[in-house]
Amino acid sequence: MAGKAGLKAGLIGVIALLVITVINQFLSPTGVLIYAMCGISALTYIGIGVLAGFLLIPPRTPGQGAGAGATAGLIGGVINGAVSFGITSIRLARGLGYPGMGSQQMQQLAERGMYPALLGPSAILGVVCGIAICAGAAAVGGAIFASARPGLATRPATPTTPQPPSPGRATLTTQDAAALAGKGTELTKLGQYEEGLRAQVRAFEQALKLDPDTTADLEQALELDPQDAAAWKDKGDEMAKQGRPKEALVAYEQALALDPQSVKTWYNKGTTLAGLGRYEESLIAFEQALALDPQDALVLSQKGAVLKGLKRPADALIACERALDLDPQNEVTWVNKGDTLDMLGRHDEALVAYERALALNPQIAYAWFNKGVILANLGRIREALPCLERASQLGFPQAASAIAQCRRMMR
Repeated sequence: MAGKAGLKAGLIGVIALLVITVINQFLSPTGVLIYAMCGISALTYIGIGVLAGFLLIPPRTPGQGAGAGATAGLIGGVINGAVSFGITSIRLARGLGYPGMGSQQMQQLAERGMYPALLGPSAILGVVCGIAICAGAAAVGGAIFASARPGLATRPATPTTPQPPSPGRATLTTQDAAALAGKGTELTKLGQYEEGLRAQVRAFEQALKLDPDTTADLEQALELDPQDAAAWKDKGDEMAKQGRPKEALVAYEQALALDPQSVKTWYNKGTTLAGLGRYEESLIAFEQALALDPQDALVLSQKGAVLKGLKRPADALIACERALDLDPQNEVTWVNKGDTLDMLGRHDEALVAYERALALNPQIAYAWFNKGVILANLGRIREALPCLERASQLGFPQAASAIAQCRRMMR
């Protein structure tokens, strides 16, 4: 990230540097004016470093700021130095002399046989030393900005595994168990996978207390008909809910061997693989599902989530947008789109996506939190606080520390 921020800042800052170079080369300042132009150049490089620090994705550390600043200074210095050296070479070739030297000085050098022979190497050495100094100045600027404005702590990882497999044949028969299962599903869809899995397991344990024969019924069904693809799929779903993903995958493979046209089984296999961190295999499973049904908005949405896990935000955005074309009322897809836009640095668009998600379901703590963090890191602290406070009210664990950071930033 420091390299990307430095590259952007360097390319932006080089415009100002070239203006200064033109002034230096063509006006040939002397005396006090030379020192003034050197000071302006130094401040420009520090400013480029500050810009690089600003472009870093929070949280920023002084080390990251210095790295981004140094990269920006190096890029700006190399481009500016090349232009400066080219102009100086042209001046020397035409006998105009080295910038900043008067005609008397040039005459003295010529009488000593030092002009123009040593001026070319001297210019090269000056450019190299100048680039090093410039990179150092920009590094200082980046470090200062990162120290002063570290930003909020990084948000929880964007969803890298989609929601857990849909329930099998067993159904919960009490309101508490059903609510717990629903909470687990929502937590998982919104990026809190460990908490979601624990909630799903607790719900399953509650269901077993009410109906201890759930797993036994599935095993009995498979003994009676081992060619029952639906039963194998249901067994995979139960294994996944119990936190036994490897056994779930075995069951899904059996189901797909018997019925390779089942979109739902391919989808559930994909979710399980993603939960194991096997994102490439998960993506293949989702592609198989989409080959059977290209209009399945849920599969497209969760394909986008896995592509984010693979650090392919541009592809993830395409998948999310296709899913929203098919189902614009899916708040989870809007959240995933917001995460993807944020990864791409398109923060204003990400805010719009989170707002769409919250308009559909104002109880998504994750969306409130991410919206608040983006606003805070854009310097809109007063707008960020209500979002973070709402996330805290909805039980989002990281919200309290983010609120405290915002309040410190307002002092």
